[in-house]
Amino acid sequence: RRNMKNLLYMVLLTLVFVSCDDRLEDLNTDKRNPASVAPESLFARATREAVDNVYTTNVNENPFRLYSQMWAQTTYPDESQYNIIGREISLGIWTNQYRDVLIDLKDARNIIATQLAEGTSSDSDETLENKMAIIDILSSYTFLTMVDIFGDIPYSEALDPANLSPRYDDAETIYTNIESVLSTAATTLTTGANASA
Repeated sequence: RRNMKNLLYMVLLTLVFVSCDDRLEDLNTDKRNPASVAPESLFARATREAVDNVYTTNVNENPFRLYSQMWAQTTYPDESQYNIIGREISLGIWTNQYRDVLIDLKDARNIIATQLAEGTSSDSDETLENKMAIIDILSSYTFLTMVDIFGDIPYSEALDPANLSPRYDDAETIYTNIESVLSTAATTLTTGANASA
């Protein structure tokens, strides 16, 4: 019995030493929800969401082909009659453009701006500035789409999660500001530097 007890203690002691591992941090890292995201991934997702929402053939998400009379409806003609409120299509468009596109673009731009300020990227400054200019162009396109659809929208106070009631800017002011943003982005783009965001 005593030998059996000693053997059991030895096995338990061996298991304790073997079970300790320096890879504990790796085991506790959630691979599906990273703590940091590359700005290129955010930009790629935002681009896909922006294009998919505006060009999708699904009339439950995009009634624009009905408005331009490229398509017609016979059974449920709400969208053909410019009613996008009845089935909450406008909410889907707003959520997609604001949350899935503009927020991702803002986060990507902030990450790139931090890399540029701290010099932590392997890309050149011109490449980082090109990336930010491209993000500004896609953000402007998305805001223009939203103004065309909804009219007055939050713009100057938009994209701030701490501000739950942002001020709505009038469409004319937004168009003027976007024109300025696009002019700046066009002059910022450097030929010869990498232009992919």
